[in-house]
Amino acid sequence: MDSSKQESFDIFLSGAFFDSPIFDKAVNLLPNSILHECDEAVEQVVSRASEMTSLDRIKIFIGTWNVNGGKNMHNVAFRNQSNMADWIFPNGTLVSVDNVDEVPEIIAIGLEELVDLNASNLVKASTTNQRLWAEGVRRVLQERGSYILLVVEQLVGVCLFIFVRPQLVPFIKDFAVCSVKTGMGGATGNKLGASPPLFKIGSVAFRMVVHSTSICFVCSHFAAGQNEVRDRNEDYTSAYRRIKFPHGRDIDSHDVVFWFGDFNYRINLSGDDVKKAVYSDDIERLWPYDQLLLQKSQGMVFHSFQEGRLSFPPTYKYDTFSDDYDTSEKCRTPAWTDRVLWRERRDPQCTKLIRSLGPPDSTIICSVEGAKRFPMALFPNIVAKLKEIPAHICLSK
Repeated sequence: MDSSKQESFDIFLSGAFFDSPIFDKAVNLLPNSILHECDEAVEQVVSRASEMTSLDRIKIFIGTWNVNGGKNMHNVAFRNQSNMADWIFPNGTLVSVDNVDEVPEIIAIGLEELVDLNASNLVKASTTNQRLWAEGVRRVLQERGSYILLVVEQLVGVCLFIFVRPQLVPFIKDFAVCSVKTGMGGATGNKLGASPPLFKIGSVAFRMVVHSTSICFVCSHFAAGQNEVRDRNEDYTSAYRRIKFPHGRDIDSHDVVFWFGDFNYRINLSGDDVKKAVYSDDIERLWPYDQLLLQKSQGMVFHSFQEGRLSFPPTYKYDTFSDDYDTSEKCRTPAWTDRVLWRERRDPQCTKLIRSLGPPDSTIICSVEGAKRFPMALFPNIVAKLKEIPAHICLSK
């Protein structure tokens, strides 16, 4: 059943309850088997949820990487790391699958420029590289434990993979995807004919409920170019407003949101000044000139979102298979184009940042400590009590 039919079916079953402010909370908390049994009883359960739920800690890995056409899956090479395993499991951490606390239950990977950004790929939307990367990441994860590819969604060059531990699957429900194209007024994922080309690809989003906590992942690729700050802001605003899920949900509807990708915000300094700060290990000197930090402080983008400290060198742009910043004719100024941000609706302290890492692009490892678990053993008792409630026939006047 597609999302629109499912939504219509839910409205039919729920009636006025569908429009009540607690409906979304009830959907997150309760299984579908009792959600439509009795509105009053469901409302009582939701109102007393704090008495019936316990908090779980879920570790999540989130990484974003502009893979420059996606052809080098089997030849990755980047600063201080030898292969993809070093990226997902940095410095040997998170390797022991015997210690559950050391293994992320959810791994979200966002790739940008998974295909070459040309007219042919825009039209045929090739998924060949998607399959290669999915299989490659799966092999890396299997060396550390068992993971299931829950979802993969691609919009031209932007691709989002969500892997989860099998033990978590029974507690995941109500998931949906959404893609937003921002190039050429939304007709495709890219702006053609621009000189220089402005890669306004778009965004891919995925939402799910884990236990009773709603989580949204958004992977985006914004406009390129040193001076295209306004275009990047517009890309953010467009994605923020247009990402929609069933039942009228949007980004703000979720308890936790992770937004990551190649945002392309640059540093307002010359290339020589940036490199001088990097090579002298004076990273903090660059912060006041970072375009994203400046735009965020002015309230233009990513309202209420948090970010880890930019304690690593800028992730853009290295020569291929090298630790050297761009030595091509363009000699691009290094920048933190690749970012991972997050926001919480309930408690701004429930997501704890464990590590914030640098190349290949940007990565965070965090734990969501506010994932609410509803005791499954209560479900049969609740259903039994609901069945004891006598039916009443009401005739409209």
